[in-house]
Amino acid sequence: MTRLPKTASNEYERERAKNMATVGPSKNPASKHRLKEEIERLSEQQGEALKTAMFVGMTTDEAKEFDKRGNRITKLVKELAMVSKAR
Repeated sequence: MTRLPKTASNEYERERAKNMATVGPSKNPASKHRLKEEIERLSEQQGEALKTAMFVGMTTDEAKEFDKRGNRITKLVKELAMVSKAR
C-alpha cells in the first residue's frame, strides 16, 4: 500500500474541500455524479485508514484526518439526498 506524504495529502484535501465548498446543491446530474464519486473516494480512504490502524495504529494527526473525512462524507451524503429529492 502506497501512502502519500501527509503534507501532500493534507494539501490535496484542503484544496478539494475549498473547491467543493464553492459548489452548492444542484439538480445537475453531473453534480450528483460528482457527489457520488467524492463519497466513494473518501470512503475508500476511510477503509484504508482503518486497515492500516488495525496493524500499526493511528497517530493523532491521522485520527484527526479520519474524523475530518468522516464529517465530509456525512455532509456529502446529506447534500446528495437533497439533490436526489430536488429531482
